[in-house]
Amino acid sequence: MKNQPGGGPGVVGVAGGSDLGDAALQRDVGVVGFSAVKETGRGGIFMTIGTPQLRLRPVPVSTTDMPPIPGEPGDFLVTVFGEGGRQIFNLWFCAFKNFWTKIV
Repeated sequence: MKNQPGGGPGVVGVAGGSDLGDAALQRDVGVVGFSAVKETGRGGIFMTIGTPQLRLRPVPVSTTDMPPIPGEPGDFLVTVFGEGGRQIFNLWFCAFKNFWTKIV
C-alpha cells in the first residue's frame, strides 16, 4: 500500500483472500471492508440484539427536496429539515452520481 498524503481509513477489514485493494484511495473514509468471496462475502455485517444495527447521523438541510449534497451511486444519506419539535427526517439513496431518491 502506498502512503497517501492526508491519511487513510481509520479501520480496514480484509477477508476471503482479499488484498488491501483500493483502501489507500479511501483516504476520507472511517471504515473500509473487503471480501473476495463471491457468493457469500460481505464488506461488513452488523448484528445486534434488541437495538438497531446501524445509525446514520442526520445531515442538516435547508429543504425537504433532493439534498444539494454530493453523492456516489450506492450511498445512503439521512437528512433533517427544521429545528426543535418540527423536524423532518428523510432517508435517501444515491442511484446516479449526485442524484438522490427519497426512500422514507
